[in-house]
Amino acid sequence: MMFSRNNGDTCTNRRTLVTLCAVSFLSTFVFLYLHSSITVQTFAIEKELRGTVQNMAQWRDKIVDWVQMLENVTTKPRTRRHGQLYRNETNHSVLDNRTTTDSPVKVFTTPGILLTLFTTWPTRADKYTCHNNTVENWRTFKPNIRPMLFTNEDYLAREVTKKGWSSLPIRQEHFGIPVLKFMYTDAMKVSQSQFYAYANGDILFTSTLIKTLTAVVNSTVIPNDKPIMIVGRRTNVQDVSVSEANSLTNVSKAARKRGKLFSAWAEDYFVTTENYPWKDIPEVVIGRRAYDNWLVLNARKHNHTTIDATLTLLALHQTTKAGNHEGHKATHSEYNHSLLSRLYKRLNYAAGLTSCAEYLTRYDNAMNIKVERRIKTC
Repeated sequence: MMFSRNNGDTCTNRRTLVTLCAVSFLSTFVFLYLHSSITVQTFAIEKELRGTVQNMAQWRDKIVDWVQMLENVTTKPRTRRHGQLYRNETNHSVLDNRTTTDSPVKVFTTPGILLTLFTTWPTRADKYTCHNNTVENWRTFKPNIRPMLFTNEDYLAREVTKKGWSSLPIRQEHFGIPVLKFMYTDAMKVSQSQFYAYANGDILFTSTLIKTLTAVVNSTVIPNDKPIMIVGRRTNVQDVSVSEANSLTNVSKAARKRGKLFSAWAEDYFVTTENYPWKDIPEVVIGRRAYDNWLVLNARKHNHTTIDATLTLLALHQTTKAGNHEGHKATHSEYNHSLLSRLYKRLNYAAGLTSCAEYLTRYDNAMNIKVERRIKTC
């Protein structure tokens, strides 16, 4: 009997132990499930909060820019050039545009558009961020500047149009590469402005573009009747992010912190007046070597007014994986040089550097942009 009683107690103890183990296991499982669920939700909430904070910071920057713009729109003396009225703007930037703290763009008190700014690019996945940065940056300058894209891609034309750009088809090309002269003549047919400019599709600008062009328009140093070509050196910044490009202030900061002023041989934008004789220019194509230096060389040869705007105009080049000599590696990279060599016996490309321009822009002691004749040219 004693044996039977002990055996029953043992079975009872085993059942109790099994029950306790089951309860412990179930409790542990429930705890782990609830803990993991709460942790996942916490991470999700944290992610949403971070996104909200970032969005609030971006809106804060935009609101600050808007407030500053409203504060800066004041009545100032005006000067007249070519029958157009422009504000006399005081620029508080330093001499070197790489250390410029940019200010919001001021509205021009002039009929029409100051600049028609155009470019072209094909759809490329590796350039998506770069080109979208350009679209957002250039449309910031409306209505003073009219951004325009030359493309034969319907989807691309629709997308930039949604962003406030104009779009024109590429009328003339060689090997699928647009011919520069026809971009200028076609832009002039549809847009009336003081200046017309082609710039590479990876260039970002700041309000120094408008301020520099205003100084040129109001200048009493340069002739009124000659065609004008304005060029300048670019500042390379590697892998520009969306946040670095989302405001004019951030573009200036990126150039100041990470930018490197590039060679005087490289010219990525060409601002010309309406009377510039583009119809007489050979059919050079964009994005291939030699055409940029030849354009400046040719302008000097024909005694056009050439201006180097490097010291006052920030042109940020979005350097990507392709590097800073992309045109030298592209297909048909020698097309322009071959064409020009057939047309002209001597080609001194070194006479077409930005530093060879007859005039330059700089800040005076009062931090106003002035146009000066260069003491020594190439």
